Amino acid sequence: MKKGVLLLNLGGPNDQSSDEIKAFWQEYLMDPMVTDAPFLMRKWKVKRQLTPDFLAKMTAMYATNAKKEASALVWNSTKIQQKLTAQLTVPVALGMRYKRPSIHRALQLLSDEGVKEVLVVPLHPQYTMGTTWSAVEKVKEIQFRSHKKMDLTFLNSFYKHPDFIQTLADHILQSAPETYDRVLLSFPNINKSHDQLVKKRAKTQKDLQLKTYEEQCLETTDLLREKLNLSTPMDYSFLTMGHEKVGLKPDTLDYLRQLPQENAKKVLVICAGAVTDSAATLVKINQQGKALFLENGGEKFTYVKCFNDADAWIEILVKWIQGWTSIKNEL
Repeated sequence: MKKGVLLLNLGGPNDQSSDEIKAFWQEYLMDPMVTDAPFLMRKWKVKRQLTPDFLAKMTAMYATNAKKEASALVWNSTKIQQKLTAQLTVPVALGMRYKRPSIHRALQLLSDEGVKEVLVVPLHPQYTMGTTWSAVEKVKEIQFRSHKKMDLTFLNSFYKHPDFIQTLADHILQSAPETYDRVLLSFPNINKSHDQLVKKRAKTQKDLQLKTYEEQCLETTDLLREKLNLSTPMDYSFLTMGHEKVGLKPDTLDYLRQLPQENAKKVLVICAGAVTDSAATLVKINQQGKALFLENGGEKFTYVKCFNDADAWIEILVKWIQGWTSIKNEL
């Protein structure tokens, strides 16, 4: 049977208009795997979050770093898809959990090319309800409804995969981390209740060997610390995109504000929970985080961009995909 690849990512507004940005955030926050509350309560909470002030900030954020035709995350994901298409002999489609290009359209494109077996590759190193789980369930739903004869294989979360750790370590080494007072790994924040749900499930289903998101982030940090073998201290923190502080701590922006008081005047920041830059990484960290760090006594702030379509990362994806297409998948 003919094989193909489906890349998955979160998504973003289709353009920079305030109406489109509101529509994206509304769709995202109304996902029960993102805002875990009954429908009416979820609708009320989402309406409360989408304040004019919040939407104005988001509009400015996307306008700063997005290509006119797409958000930064969609743009960078598209570049990955294009490079993979050029290097692989199987078709590669891109689907976003929210907005376009849609998962439905991506699966249809693969189906139109005669694809019967699909490797689904979520572009999220760590597994959470609001990223990988939600996107995977959406793929299954669409496949069951419209492509019943299509077989799906899902790439496991790769937060501790040796290839990912080595590539990320090499990526960090290009910025001479030993010349900084602190190396900070920032991960996207999640609702604290989601980690609590995983903990409860892990107690009752020990055979699944479930790990919470925080445990995954800590393991990524520990593996990188071991691989880099730096004398420079390395910590991790969580970046909150919205304005409700309901996630895991420490918060990245708060942490950057406090670092100069701990005699850490030079900081290197890496988003180890993402492989594509987005408004969150480019604005919240590289602009707002940098400003907070320098305003509070910091002297040097360097942001290491995500992999995006870097050749080393593309090589890893090609390796994993070719391993699957040759039926020697050891992921």
